[in-house]
This record gives sequence, structure tokens and C-alpha cells, in this order.
Amino acid sequence: MNEDRNCHDSIQKCGIFGVSRIAAQIRSASVIVHGPKGCVLPAYEASLTNPLSISYTEMCRETTVFGGEDDVVYKIRMEYFTNNPEIIILVTSCASEIIGDDIKGAVFGLDLDVPIITVEGGSFINDHVSGANIAMDKLASELCDDAPEKSGIVNIIPPVEKYSGWKDDAVSVAALLGNFGVETRILFCDTDVEEIRKYSSAALDLVINREYGLKFAASMEERFGIPYIVCDYPIGLEYTDRLVSDVLAALGRNSDETDTERHRLINDTRQRFREGLGRVTTFRYLEDIKKLKKVIAADAETALPVLNFLVNEFNDEVSTVIIKANGEAEGLEERAKKISPDTDVIITDDRHEIIEHISNGRYDVIIGSDTEHLAASGKYDFAYINIDYPWARKISFSKSGFACYDGLLYFTEVYYNKIIDKFDF
Repeated sequence: MNEDRNCHDSIQKCGIFGVSRIAAQIRSASVIVHGPKGCVLPAYEASLTNPLSISYTEMCRETTVFGGEDDVVYKIRMEYFTNNPEIIILVTSCASEIIGDDIKGAVFGLDLDVPIITVEGGSFINDHVSGANIAMDKLASELCDDAPEKSGIVNIIPPVEKYSGWKDDAVSVAALLGNFGVETRILFCDTDVEEIRKYSSAALDLVINREYGLKFAASMEERFGIPYIVCDYPIGLEYTDRLVSDVLAALGRNSDETDTERHRLINDTRQRFREGLGRVTTFRYLEDIKKLKKVIAADAETALPVLNFLVNEFNDEVSTVIIKANGEAEGLEERAKKISPDTDVIITDDRHEIIEHISNGRYDVIIGSDTEHLAASGKYDFAYINIDYPWARKISFSKSGFACYDGLLYFTEVYYNKIIDKFDF
């Protein structure tokens, strides 16, 4: 929802969720929520996919009136001596921010040999995405020192927990760049305190999702002089190749040899696609799939690359794309129309508007989040492919990323199979 409505869409979660998602990626980290019992739930949700020690200060009526700095000190000491963490991340809540507890002052007097990072997790204008961005920036600013000599490593800033395949996507980007001799480091992904301290030594920051990494990269450039580039999410041949080309150009490594390797990878992916399709020996339903009514619903960083792949590379048709952004977001409609002039474009960050449209749209194929799935469930039959948060309906033990060339083939496999399993052509 728009910020001028003074509230946030409940599906977005609060900042505590985003902060805890980042914290859960740090081995031996502890999160302490300075707030009442209900504020622990977002941190608990973030711990479901990664181990995370969680505590809270049990704010009640008395502490809300008289303050809870003493409770903060007590909980930090208890967490330190009980769980022996390598880092403690203290997250404030709406309640503790409103009463103005002096958190920094309370923490300053502690004499512990682990970093204690304080992060604003609450407030009425802080959702899980901004919470993740704030946490990344705060960790880097307090743990990193300026490195006089850069290492040549490219920092990959991933969209942490954006959808179930985000880690696989980051790994795929790292492996792809490795084909060209580019050494990479995936930030805030299965890391530890000492590794985070090295983040400032990179030669380049790579942002693959503006919503999750742009502010952080700009901050890293200002603090440590690390240049950054922003690439469209590498879904599809064109966007994947563009990412590789942009990184090589930023590093000054473009050459005839890298051009040859880029073309080889693209041709190899096309050949693997043909081989996979060739195993469908009786009927191929591509023309039937093309006739189905489809909608993509996601943020621009995901929706537009998926739209481009389906329309311009898979030779499919998409009826509607819903870009989850403020309706005044500059240039989004033009970008979508340039990709697919015949696709209807809806730009909104109002979940109720999205739900109403999906409920009444009678789409055959929904490519989006579980929000869209639930909006259409029980109203009509459809095939569903998850590409965005939230993603709680399915469990996945295998690699499931959609980025880069292997991810492209996996997306095609999921897309094709889900549709033909749903419809009797």
C-alpha cells in the first residue's frame, strides 16, 4: 500500500522479519527482539529455513511506560553466556521505538567480546524488504573497515529470501561468472562475522535486484569506494548474457575470447532445450499453451525478465503483467510495453486490488506468489508457478533457482509440465 496511507500491506511483514532473515544467514548469530511477545513471530518465521537463536525482552505494560533498557542489558548478557554467539543483533520493535528507549546507551556499557549490532526493525513505515536492506547496511558499516587494497572479488548482492530459489540463483550467477575467470563472493548467504568483515575489499558490487540491493551498494560505494553495477535479474538468455557482458565490461575484461565463450554458453543452452523437448516424443503442446490466458504478478525486477523470456524467447503470449510497485513508478509501463506491446500492464502496490483482479481474471496460468494462488483458489482452475514472496505452499529439497542458463531450463521445465499436467489439451 502507499506510504501516505500510514500502514503497510500485512503480507509484507514488518522490518523484524527482514532483519531476522539477514541474521539467519550468519552462522552462530543471535537475535534479540526488544518488544512484546508477538514481535518474536517474524524472527521465528525467519528461522524456519536457517538456524537462528532468538530471544526477546518481554515488553509489557510496565516497561512500555517506564522503559526497558535494563531488560535489554539482561537479555544480551543471558544470550551471550547461554548460547555463546559470534554476533548479537538487537532488533527494536514499534513499541520500543515509540517510547524512545536509549538502546545504544544501554549496549555501550556492555563489555562483551562479540559485536552487538542494533537495528531498527519496527516503525510504521518499515517492511521486511527495507528491514533486510537496513540490516545489510548496518552490518557492513559496523563490521567492515576500509580495505586499502582491493581483492578483485565481485560481491554478488542476492535478494535474500525473495523466493525459494534465491540461493540457487546466487550460486548460479557465481558459477556463470566463474566461467570467465571472475572470482565472486555471495553476500549475506551462509556466512559468518569474519567473512562479512571482508566485504569492503571487493573490486565491484553486483546488484541483481534493485529492491534488495541498490541502497546497500550505493552505501558501500560511499563508505568504501566500491563501484557497483545494476543488472536485470538474469532470467532468460538475453538477460543472463547481458549480466555477464556488463560485469566483464565493468572489470575491463571484455575480449574476443569472452565473446566466444558467451555465445558458446547460449548455443549450448539452446541445444539442451531442444534435446529436452525432443524427449516429448508423441505430442508437443507449445501451440496449445500459447493459447492459454496468462498473468505474471511480481515486482518489476522479476516480472519483466520473466515476461521477456516467455514472449521474446519462448515465443509465448502473456495476457497481463501486474507489476507490484507504486502506481507512479517511473518508466515501468514503458519498459513492459517495449517487451510485449500486446500485454496489458497493471502497476499497483495495493494487495486488495491485485487479489480482486486475480479473483475475477479467470487466468489459465498464474505466475506469481502464493497471494495470487490463494486469490484464485476455489474460483477457477489454473496452473501456478511461484516466482515471488510469499512462497509457503510447497517444500523443495532440490535446487530450484530460475536464474542463468541452468535456471532458465529449470523454469521452462516447471512451466511446461505444470501447465500440461493441469489442462487436458
